[in-house]
Amino acid sequence: MSEKFKLTEEQRRGLDIDRAMGMVAGAGSGKTFVLTERFVRHLERARKKGYTPERALGSIVAMTYTRKAAGEMAGRIAKKCEELAQKRDDPFWHELAIRMSEASIGTIHSFCGKIVRRYPFMSRMNIFSEEGRTPSGIIEEIAGDFIASLEGTEFEGTYRALRALLGNKRADNVLAGAYRKRMLASQDLKSFSSESIVKKRWCTAFEAIAEKWDFDYAQKVAQQIEELVSSAKTAKHGDALASIFLEFENKLPDPRDPSSFIPLFNAFRTPGGSQKKFGNSGSNGNWTEVGLSSIRERCNQLSDKFDEIVKYISDEDLNELDEENARATVLFAKLYREFEPFADRELALFGTLDFDDLLMAAKHVIQGDALARDVGTGIEALLIDEFQDTDRIQWEIAERLGAFVAGNMFWVGDPKQSIYRFRGADVANVVRGGKYIERKDGSIEQLSKNFRTTREVLSFINSLGEHLFGGESPIDFDFRAKPQSLSFGREEATAIEGKIELIVEDETDNVPTARLVAGRISAIVRGDANGEGRLNIMDGKIVRPARWSDIAILYPTRTGIGKLKATLLERDIPHIELAGKGFFVAEEIVATKFMFQYLADRRDTLSLLGLLRGPLFALSDSAILAAHFAGGGIREGIRLAMTGDVPLADGEDSAQLLKAATILDELESMAKTAAPSEIFARAFELTGAWAIFAALSNGAQRIANIEKFAESCAGYDSQGLPAFADFLRHYKDEDEAEAPIEHEGADAVKLMTIHHAKGLEFPIVCAFGLQKSGKGDFPPFRWDPDFGALVLPSRPERSKEYGVAHKMMNKLESERKDAEKRRLLYVCATRARDHLILCSTKMNCGLMKYVNEFLEKPTLERGVTTLKFDGGEITARKGLEGVNVPPIERVVQAEGPIYASFPAQYISDEMPSDIEPITAEGVYSIRATDLPFLGRCPKREVLKALSDEGFGGGSRGKGWGTIVHEFLERMPCPIPAGNEVERIAREVCEGTDFPDGASRLIKIAKTPQLIALFAKTPEIDLREERVVFRQGKLIIAGVIDRIWKDSAGWHILDYKSDAVVGSRRAERLMHHAPQLAIYRSAASAALKIPESEIETSVLFTHDSPEILPIPEIDLAAVIAGAEEILSHKNKTAPANCESCPYEKDCARA
Repeated sequence: MSEKFKLTEEQRRGLDIDRAMGMVAGAGSGKTFVLTERFVRHLERARKKGYTPERALGSIVAMTYTRKAAGEMAGRIAKKCEELAQKRDDPFWHELAIRMSEASIGTIHSFCGKIVRRYPFMSRMNIFSEEGRTPSGIIEEIAGDFIASLEGTEFEGTYRALRALLGNKRADNVLAGAYRKRMLASQDLKSFSSESIVKKRWCTAFEAIAEKWDFDYAQKVAQQIEELVSSAKTAKHGDALASIFLEFENKLPDPRDPSSFIPLFNAFRTPGGSQKKFGNSGSNGNWTEVGLSSIRERCNQLSDKFDEIVKYISDEDLNELDEENARATVLFAKLYREFEPFADRELALFGTLDFDDLLMAAKHVIQGDALARDVGTGIEALLIDEFQDTDRIQWEIAERLGAFVAGNMFWVGDPKQSIYRFRGADVANVVRGGKYIERKDGSIEQLSKNFRTTREVLSFINSLGEHLFGGESPIDFDFRAKPQSLSFGREEATAIEGKIELIVEDETDNVPTARLVAGRISAIVRGDANGEGRLNIMDGKIVRPARWSDIAILYPTRTGIGKLKATLLERDIPHIELAGKGFFVAEEIVATKFMFQYLADRRDTLSLLGLLRGPLFALSDSAILAAHFAGGGIREGIRLAMTGDVPLADGEDSAQLLKAATILDELESMAKTAAPSEIFARAFELTGAWAIFAALSNGAQRIANIEKFAESCAGYDSQGLPAFADFLRHYKDEDEAEAPIEHEGADAVKLMTIHHAKGLEFPIVCAFGLQKSGKGDFPPFRWDPDFGALVLPSRPERSKEYGVAHKMMNKLESERKDAEKRRLLYVCATRARDHLILCSTKMNCGLMKYVNEFLEKPTLERGVTTLKFDGGEITARKGLEGVNVPPIERVVQAEGPIYASFPAQYISDEMPSDIEPITAEGVYSIRATDLPFLGRCPKREVLKALSDEGFGGGSRGKGWGTIVHEFLERMPCPIPAGNEVERIAREVCEGTDFPDGASRLIKIAKTPQLIALFAKTPEIDLREERVVFRQGKLIIAGVIDRIWKDSAGWHILDYKSDAVVGSRRAERLMHHAPQLAIYRSAASAALKIPESEIETSVLFTHDSPEILPIPEIDLAAVIAGAEEILSHKNKTAPANCESCPYEKDCARA
């Protein structure tokens, strides 16, 4: 068969279908071409054997990682078959092209699904089940039901004993965690019937690690020690440094025995166990033949190597903590053996086969030789794509089938690109697959010629890859990738020079990375402030200026992507997020949700405010305020607009208000009887929303999102769900991706995770958020390929102590995570065809730390710096000056009240109905409850978390505090006698996690101070009043729990459920003072009365309820301190993080 394209020698070897083969294919090396051509060659062989097209297609099985990849492969093969049909005038090839949908090309899960449905009884699975994922959270619910079912059974005692060991770690969550790993961990848990079996497994794991000992590495270290001993002999007797080595003259470590290095390791440690530094060791006068500085440097290097060596060597015996761990693991295993079949039965009711179920069921089918032979009969070629992303069970299935198929196995993958460990992918399969191929007398081939990337970017990728994967290690772990040098093969790319850039935030100019990235992307297409900064790309063989669609922004996690998208909109940069989670935060969906939330509950003033200010109605703040003042409430005021009774200076505002009143009347009337889809359609027709959103920036994506929401409305209607209020509960705003749109022809920047970009390529790649790398955790249930299962008891008093096995598992897990992060960075870099831009807030954390180490930790100056590496250079841009684009000016409200929900009759007539906007940079939106923390903690990571959230209505969160607030909000004045208080308490606590809550609430209601407070009906009594207030550079939002007026004047009371009593309340009172002081200022401004006339207090509800007035504070100083922190000017280390709710976002956490 002649090839249309000239094959490289590597590709030619890869097309040898007469032997088993594994192929390590570097990025952009044409592995899909080889896989496709290999499939066609098998078809050609089948034709020569006289097979029909149907039998020929059935004789080849090709497994891919995704359905999309399977579809692309089938399309390429069908096109090739059609070309051969025309070239040879052979109907065999034409029929193959037509019947390509019948080919066994698909994911390994779909292949296993066919096995399960072919042998349903042998698989023990429901034949009518559908392939999919287990509904979110359902396993935890099933685990809870299982635990409840244990009462009165023989396993109740097992559960109680386990619960005593686990402490506050919920057993249902641990069971659910193990069930999710059942594909790997189930076999261990079923065999762990005694502590001795568990400990034997752990000891075997230590032996397995020792077998991975790299003799060559150890021999080099031993040789260095021997050389230092020889040098020490030439030093004068009594030299302290020389004596360290002379002690080991006759007991040098044996490279074959890892434990022989431990005595030397201990000699290189201080009595406290820390690493010795040799900068001042020895005396120059004692080392005459050898330079002492050279000896010291070699000693420091050797000390580092000892650290690596002994990290995985343990001469410790299993200790009492291991005994406790083994006991917890055995108890858990006993419980789990009952739970797994229980969960299987419950999940079967959903009619869904989880992907793991498919694999395990298929593996069960082919355990016996007869069925395995039956499945393998007729298969003459087994092709596996993206082999590095298979998991252990998938490999065991492929290996088992390989013993019964008539032909050879071919797998292709790249261990440097294995990034799906979180889904169970095991890069060690490349090693296992290699050994299998060797047993079959096959060969492991390479594809190393890159046809994708410009020479400059490829040089960077090769150098970075050598740094990421080329380091020496005393343990030859099979999950570590080896470096592969890619040769340059993209000839037409010589017409342009590939650019590698770094963009790093400069803390002094107060411009976050998202704004720098948006500015640089704008400059790529439009030019910077000087008309420079544009990039050209190769389009085929043509050089042209870059367009938006040539740029892809990739990120390791979605943290901060909302802010990035907002800054892209500010720069008017069209963009599309692929497979993200941003659907429910898109402006058009937020506006639509506001509408439905308001129609479901007309008391929801905040949703009404959001709806009116949003793009559907686009009312100005002055119009909303005027309506509010005229009607004693926003909705009442809008109704008055229909009579012309809302005084407005602006005629356009009057027209908009009248239009809003008319539309709301019709929608409110429809909400009583109409389905959500009808209301949605009518609302968008009346407001002209389709045209509005299409005309806005990124209009194509907005329209696609609206269409997706409309489809959901129609789907809801079709289910016959009658209650309109149920629609919002039906439509859960979880991790929902924005609507996919036809992006091939759309001129828009693409946003996606690095994982989603796997297998794709783009002219310009901008790697965003490289200071992140994904969060790692160490859950109570652990599973390790070597050590098996481990359940960790709770040890709060010994949190720093570990069992020997547990300690080694932590080290191995850290190594695996580090290896995965290195591969993730490599995959990101290899997506670029022409140019690569790496962006981070800092250089020394997350994925960027590997780049920082590769560049030997450079010091970046503000502006533009050129950095050199072996084979090229990088343009580093630090701060706004480096990107060279002007900042975007934002319009914000002037100082004073922006919004207050007090009814109009309580607000002074002098309150301004129109507030002039001002233009300013550095205005920050926060919540009133954030202010105490801003006054203490200057860590900018915390502040980023705050600014990402924006401002809302002073969220209190769920729990006891919320219950107390609801109880007091419903408390009448005066407090009623009889059972009324008890009734309110019971209703508030119904369905909560506080069975004794009602009695606690009644105790609060009987507090003498509270009785006095609620003794008389006040002139004015307002509860849960929302305010948004401008103070300096801060826009502060919050909720005043209660504000009222009586004969003594105005009062503000805020409810706090802090678990403090006695003298500690004074400390908490000072903590809450800034929040209450802001409320007092906002009320003073809105009511036009002096602050001194507003008594402001806190009601502590915990244990002994007590009302305390807030102390006087210097609010201006607190505001100024918060402004300093938000503008990154204050960098003092925080004194206390324990009570900060943002601790998880803080770099010190």
